[in-house]
Amino acid sequence: MTGENADAPNDSLGDFRLSGQCKFCIHHFTGTWGACSAFPNGIPIDVYVGQRSHQTPIEGDNGIQFRLINDHTVQ
Repeated sequence: MTGENADAPNDSLGDFRLSGQCKFCIHHFTGTWGACSAFPNGIPIDVYVGQRSHQTPIEGDNGIQFRLINDHTVQ
């Protein structure tokens, strides 16, 4: 999930939808599709659709894991 899908609309990949795990993570790049601080070149599809938790390290995540957006981080 890299450049070839970079223009997909509405946080979607075909029939796949952005998981709550990504949608509510402080590291997700708002207004972009399929990228975050952990995976700037594309979130792995199993993480993106919620089949795999990112609350523990995953190879290639640059040492960054899921962190819930909370009232203190939302402007």
